[in-house]
Amino acid sequence: ISNTTGGYMSELIQAVRRVLRLRGVSEQTGLSRSGVYDRLNPESKYYDPSFPKQFKLGFRSVGWDAAEIERWIAERKENGMVGTGH
Repeated sequence: ISNTTGGYMSELIQAVRRVLRLRGVSEQTGLSRSGVYDRLNPESKYYDPSFPKQFKLGFRSVGWDAAEIERWIAERKENGMVGTGH
């Protein structure tokens, strides 16, 4: 496969990436709203530095990369950590 084809595939993969809002993150992970934000808060006892960071979508909205959320879930499954925490 040439670099041109590889570049095209990379662009195609980027084009189909989805952004999840908080509700989608909660549905995917099974975490509550506060559970999601606890994973992001270094002062929380539930803080998880491996949890995907949100990014700004607009003035008052944030989103998460769906692929990063899926990867985080898969890592937890591999480590036997599914269903732990709050």
